[in-house]
Amino acid sequence: MSRYFLIFFLASFVVAMVASMPNDDVLARSAKPGNCPSDEGWASICTNTCFRDSDCPDDRKCCLFGCAHHCVDPDFN
Repeated sequence: MSRYFLIFFLASFVVAMVASMPNDDVLARSAKPGNCPSDEGWASICTNTCFRDSDCPDDRKCCLFGCAHHCVDPDFN
């Protein structure tokens, strides 16, 4: 009986975790206008300062530069 309880508990946990993860629609709605500028010649430490555009102030975007994400001014070209 305890084996079935463990399986039920683990299955419930997995379903709850998947349901709580943001989906692509949520991430797309949090995207700010503009594009990430080229990272050419950009050096950074490998520490993320953001994970999505909504983490950045004002109109700045969260862009991958080198090995980490940073808030930068968007490129509108």
